[in-house]
Amino acid sequence: VHASGPTLMRSAAPVAMEAASADMGKMSAPPREEEHASFSTWALGPRDLPPATPIRVTLATEDWPATFAHTIRPARDTAAYLAAHVTLAEARAFPRGMAMHLVDGASVGEAPFEAVGAGLDIFFGSDPRVTARLKPLKAQSGKTGIIERRQTRQWAWDIEIRNGRTRDVAVVVEDPAPQATDTAVTVVRRSTPEPQEKDSVLRWHITVAPGAVSTIHHEVDATAPEDMRLDPGR
Repeated sequence: VHASGPTLMRSAAPVAMEAASADMGKMSAPPREEEHASFSTWALGPRDLPPATPIRVTLATEDWPATFAHTIRPARDTAAYLAAHVTLAEARAFPRGMAMHLVDGASVGEAPFEAVGAGLDIFFGSDPRVTARLKPLKAQSGKTGIIERRQTRQWAWDIEIRNGRTRDVAVVVEDPAPQATDTAVTVVRRSTPEPQEKDSVLRWHITVAPGAVSTIHHEVDATAPEDMRLDPGR
């Protein structure tokens, strides 16, 4: 089974019997799946097999429409991790096995594959042509107020996403949302563009043009009582 999408990336799933390199010889009929109560078998039918030569038997081939996106967590590393979300017309069950993953026709490694249902997420690992850089711009502290003295902390940084590919790439940038763990602490965030926030995670959904660099500007201001220990978190 091959998953393919508009970005021409493919994932070869483990629906073929593992072998070396020779293809199957003369086939009388395509393999037929027979479903049982808790397992499936494939009837291969009679066919010619070369002597003492490992073979690979293709059980099925399918094209799947998929949506591809690169996920970046710049606070952790600079890598962009490529994944495809596949939505099938009906729920399916695929046997567990090793999948060979290919991006633009080139192998990017193998990983266990097992999927049940109509929605599948296939992960391809990092894409060296799409990277991110966290660029610190400001980190300073001070004090404010006359009657009630308060300490202040300010941070600012840019997240630069570079697309080294020859086509647009969809990117999801994730970063922990700043949290105040005490009611005496006030936290204000400003971001351009504005992200979505869910479960204390900020997510930016952007499209980066071929060969271009897109920038996310991010600022956080925090104030707290002067005698309180303020942990910046990073």
